[in-house]
Amino acid sequence: FNSQALTNTVRAYALTDHYYPELFDAISEVILLQKNSLNDFTLQNLVNILWSYAKLNHTTSPILFDAISQNILQRLTSTDDDSVDTSFITQNIIRILWSHTTMEYSSPQLFDRLAELTIPILDKFDYTNLYRLVYFYTTTTMDHPRSTTKLFLSILMLLSKNDKDNDYSYYDSQNNNKIANMILTFLREQQQKQKQNSTTNSTLSSLSSQILSSS
Repeated sequence: FNSQALTNTVRAYALTDHYYPELFDAISEVILLQKNSLNDFTLQNLVNILWSYAKLNHTTSPILFDAISQNILQRLTSTDDDSVDTSFITQNIIRILWSHTTMEYSSPQLFDRLAELTIPILDKFDYTNLYRLVYFYTTTTMDHPRSTTKLFLSILMLLSKNDKDNDYSYYDSQNNNKIANMILTFLREQQQKQKQNSTTNSTLSSLSSQILSSS
């Protein structure tokens, strides 16, 4: 089997909801058998494998899941922001976040890097995926990544835009309220845990309140 064949196999099983745990364990062993074998997989293939294992809730291959997450992080970290394929980010960031949240796998550094790459292209996300972004970052059990606050600030600034001639489609006050409330609730919980307030969190809370009051 080559990297593409292995990826196609697990993805086919996931798409048809056909769970064959022994096969998934065997594929994990094959992939991890040779050192640096993950470098033979494209970034897209690695995302598809993560998604497939999470889709079928295959929890007996944590070493593979960890290895893939680290490989993705290394590739994204070694690449300049401007050099990352926008189509990859917009199509797959949700899959990566969803896979980690579903598997309850903590990867603060990967979440942090994905947030950095997402901020400049937030306008490429439709409302559903924007909502998912906030959901995944607010429900994860890992420590608060340093870029999460910046991501939330950028999202709230996007929602507060009033220029309906641009490409944004976030003018439904009810939808905006859902996102703002999620962020505001999360920030309050973080403040309670940390027992302190920051200038950034105050700005986020203020923006959230503005969006809520404008509905």
